[in-house]
Amino acid sequence: MFGSDPCFLGNPSLRPEQSRTVHAGIDQKLASDRLHVTVDYFDNRFRNIVSFGLLFSPPPGCPLSEFNSFGAGTFFNTDLARSRGGSLSGEARLTQWLTAVGNYTYDPTRVLAAPNAFDPPIPGNRLIRRPVHSGNLLLNAAFHRMNWNLSGYFTAGGPTAISGLGSTTTRLRPLRFCRILQLRPRLQSLRRIANLADKKYQDVLGFLALGREFRIGVKYTTRRE
Repeated sequence: MFGSDPCFLGNPSLRPEQSRTVHAGIDQKLASDRLHVTVDYFDNRFRNIVSFGLLFSPPPGCPLSEFNSFGAGTFFNTDLARSRGGSLSGEARLTQWLTAVGNYTYDPTRVLAAPNAFDPPIPGNRLIRRPVHSGNLLLNAAFHRMNWNLSGYFTAGGPTAISGLGSTTTRLRPLRFCRILQLRPRLQSLRRIANLADKKYQDVLGFLALGREFRIGVKYTTRRE
């Protein structure tokens, strides 16, 4: 609201975001509680979403050199948008020591009303960074005082970022691996590898995520008497 950069001025007329949510679901256990399935439906309405719009000409006071290098823009309210879809999740105890957990979400968002027709979130378009399809899968193995996790997730469909030339879709396919060793009742040793397949991906356009990443740590839990 109070930005002072002449090329990216704040907007004192911004209104707070509001939302209305309707959510319903079914939760069921099967196979002697070895399988747990959840089905959800959701219908969300978002009002006054704080959005950012690029300007095609420099506003008063914005140096032309800065505009040519970095562009110009301001924040505004996207009047109305919806998110309506469903999700399916499940947890299966395959053996006494191996568990699989997964979920899938279908979320075809839609902008219903927006004040700036030149900006990407125009009526009929999808909201950015809200993929139509998303999901993840986790395998957990626990034995001999150790806990092993292998997880991965994906997104597909819809713009995940906005560039000056329009919307860009980026699919994310990282895998994570984690091992936890219980050394003492309160002490754990952790080993974690992120982006196991060393995939190149972007959560936000122009900002590459890390490649294969290794982490080692120790966790100690205290208890109050």
